Amino acid sequence: MNIFATHEDPIASARWLWELDPARGKKMIVESCQLLSMAIARLDSKYYETNNLYKALKSQINGRFVNWLCEENENFYWLVDYTSMLLLLYRRKTNKEHGSSGYFKRIRDWAGRQGIGDIRTSFVHYAQAKSKPHYSVLPEDCADVCKAYRIYLKRQVLKNPNYWEE
Repeated sequence: MNIFATHEDPIASARWLWELDPARGKKMIVESCQLLSMAIARLDSKYYETNNLYKALKSQINGRFVNWLCEENENFYWLVDYTSMLLLLYRRKTNKEHGSSGYFKRIRDWAGRQGIGDIRTSFVHYAQAKSKPHYSVLPEDCADVCKAYRIYLKRQVLKNPNYWEE
């Protein structure tokens, strides 16, 4: 699983990703809900066990992105805001609810009970969590993970003019 961040602001990141690659945006909704569910499984096992969330995979529950989500509240809420925007864009485009909407509602319910609220301006870089994203196609000196993903997406579209249709 992956977090495909194209901007430090979760709202801008979701919009940017959706505009350039809606198929990847749809996939990110599912993966984000899976990652958030696993973080809740680690942070609040009682809530996880009594609510219908995505199954916490033993092979992933201690993965680098779940660790990143559990390290700081800002990280968790960044992904909540990001996923919320992706779901809104999906709903606007298709006029229907995404299959993960029910899972996400329960995730937001849990997040709201933590008493922190939405955090849109904070972002703790997960460059150390993700090992060099797509460096086979990126410049070696690209330390900014968000910039690296934007470059990668642009190159994918340029290599294959039918990329969006796949």
